[in-house]
Amino acid sequence: MPRLLAILMVLSLLIMPVPASAQGPAPQLRAFWVDAFHNGIKTPAQTRQLIADAQRAGANALFVQVRRRADSYFRDTFEPVAADVAPGYDPLADLIAQARPRNIQVHAWVVTFPAWKDGYAQPDRTHVWYQHGPDKQGWDNWFTRDIDGRPGECARPGDCGYFLDPGHPAVADYTIKSLMHLVQRYDIDGLHLDYVRYASPRYGYNPVSLDRFRRATGRSDTPVPDDPQWMQWRRDQVTKIVKRLYLSINAAKPHVALSVAAIAWGAAPPNDDWSRSSPMLRTLQDWRGWLEAGYIDFALPMVYDREDGGQQQAWYDGWVRYTHQNQGKRAAGIGIGAWLNNADGNLAQIRRGAAAGLGTALYSYANPVAGDRGAFFDRLRREVWSDGAPAPRFAWKTQPAAGHVLGQVLVNGAAADGVALRFNDGARDLHTTTDSTGYFGMVDLAPGSYTVVVRDPLSGTDWSAGLTVQPGRVTNLAITFPQADPAAEFSPANSDGAFGALWNRTDQPVAQGRVNRSWMWGPQPFATGTERYAESPDGRRLVQYWDKSRMEVTNPGGNRNDLWFVTNGLLTKELISGRAQVGNGAFVTRAPANVPVAGDPDDSNSPTYASFAQHASLDGDRRATQAIGATIGQTIRRDGTLGFDQNLLRYGVQNVEYNRELGHNIPNVFRDYQRSLPLDWVFVLGYPITEPYWARVKVGGRQQDVLIQVYERRVLTYTPANPVQYRVEMGNVGQHYWRWRYNSAPWEK
Repeated sequence: MPRLLAILMVLSLLIMPVPASAQGPAPQLRAFWVDAFHNGIKTPAQTRQLIADAQRAGANALFVQVRRRADSYFRDTFEPVAADVAPGYDPLADLIAQARPRNIQVHAWVVTFPAWKDGYAQPDRTHVWYQHGPDKQGWDNWFTRDIDGRPGECARPGDCGYFLDPGHPAVADYTIKSLMHLVQRYDIDGLHLDYVRYASPRYGYNPVSLDRFRRATGRSDTPVPDDPQWMQWRRDQVTKIVKRLYLSINAAKPHVALSVAAIAWGAAPPNDDWSRSSPMLRTLQDWRGWLEAGYIDFALPMVYDREDGGQQQAWYDGWVRYTHQNQGKRAAGIGIGAWLNNADGNLAQIRRGAAAGLGTALYSYANPVAGDRGAFFDRLRREVWSDGAPAPRFAWKTQPAAGHVLGQVLVNGAAADGVALRFNDGARDLHTTTDSTGYFGMVDLAPGSYTVVVRDPLSGTDWSAGLTVQPGRVTNLAITFPQADPAAEFSPANSDGAFGALWNRTDQPVAQGRVNRSWMWGPQPFATGTERYAESPDGRRLVQYWDKSRMEVTNPGGNRNDLWFVTNGLLTKELISGRAQVGNGAFVTRAPANVPVAGDPDDSNSPTYASFAQHASLDGDRRATQAIGATIGQTIRRDGTLGFDQNLLRYGVQNVEYNRELGHNIPNVFRDYQRSLPLDWVFVLGYPITEPYWARVKVGGRQQDVLIQVYERRVLTYTPANPVQYRVEMGNVGQHYWRWRYNSAPWEK
């Protein structure tokens, strides 16, 4: 049997789980890429036109760009909505609603790592560029750099694009979180990854990423871009993100296909040597390896070459042949640069590209041909897409014979990077390692019982556990070292003079009666010691607890004259989310605190931190509408329900400022208080994470009207019945947090 015929038979089995009837056409991908730089789905009219054009052409799938630069062309998102979407319109939801009854698949096309571009219009300050751009320092800088320290990939001055760095653990978490939110909230047929790669081998030099490479390899140098070990390490960072995303999708929505717009520049791999291919050498993207390992469901190599009868046509045919012969466990089609060719050239490439593979996708819907667009749609339907073939479904998804494993290893509450794990089914060993976020996974395991063995990084002894793999299921496994809760460990220690200096600067005038305002910290600390924190020396940082907050020294070797040498934690975010922070990106999950945010601790009716869980901006979400000048009458109850009380308008409290960082209004009483503080109010409070709400709170045994606003670090309350100088106070967040984390009350002794 000829080799090509054998390959064709295998592919047909993979993409046709249900035999076609004698009359029915075989499944074949017939798709357009619909980019967000042109008309597509930005208005209802554009979406209707897109569906009509797809039907006119005979297309059965649309790869629609819904994430361009860390923004969204859909409404249910925690990233900013793109600025050119019609107000109030949800393009993706409308597209799905129109495509589904017409048997057109919708694949959400997302740009993975590019997150900004010079001249890009996105004023929303929650955008990752503003929060974690190249101007940020240390862990907070998520963007990649080239070997010379420059952050942008520039075509010319003022025309630069900026990539998130795949080697930064926070980027991996952010990317997975963003894309999984999309998968979980919308009924898409597939998630399609674009730019899931580096810009070139010159990039990847984010300081956090480079430090991880050095620790993983024992090297101390800065490698040159084409250093083989450095190149492979960076490829692995992209691969691990793709693998974790594939397993996460299969755990949440196993019917959703994960695909990749894959690099296919220039000629096909010389002598079929993948290690010398353009994806491996020029963008560090091992998409053939992903197909072989089963980390994606299909690839669409972007074979954007002219039908010129010469070199580019030979490149095209070379990639078509190579792709068909190297699909591994999964499937692949061909992406055609349709704007490069006239209609005859495109039709010829479609026939050759589709003859032995998954099918074809044309870039792009906006510019599908060098010629008459409408006439080309008609020729597509008449000459190559005429039989109404359905888009492919995959046997490994519809009739799964294998299962998967997804887990995470935490050490002292922090993600364990590069930890080796061994899986044994009684006959053989399979090996994997954790990624930068502590996650590990195994794809396509035979069903049955397995033993997982991992060496405890703390004790050096082997730890093992059993698990069962089922067909089509993702088995989850969480491994923590030590087995005790790291957030429950507190060791008394001597204080740092910086704590006292900060108190002298802020609260000593209160203690001496020289100023009339409430305490910023309290009259005295009630606990000083160390807590687990992954990025501090020996994994522990010095803390001191006060009534109102907690002082911290995370980096004792830092600049002691810097205001941020002593910080106060994001305690209210932890209390509301129920996640105790034990590292920059490490948390221990508990439950939101059922502790009253204000008033007497025995008040059974006052709102608790848990009451704000559905209203707080914990991840840059839940932004409020600007309402400057509005008089506040909104209320919150203990069960978290919101209301409005007309009687509360008599206090005359009005919103006077809108904080754009997290999107909340600040009332006059709190704005005046912030201006009276002896330090920058953001240092003291953080940004507001809720709107201001009135509540009935027991204060000194009496029910009072109290206005409450929660900030990242503190809680502010306004009690009209109090003496003027004490109407605005900070809640006892330090006490509340200690009771939640350690279940005791040393201040009561």
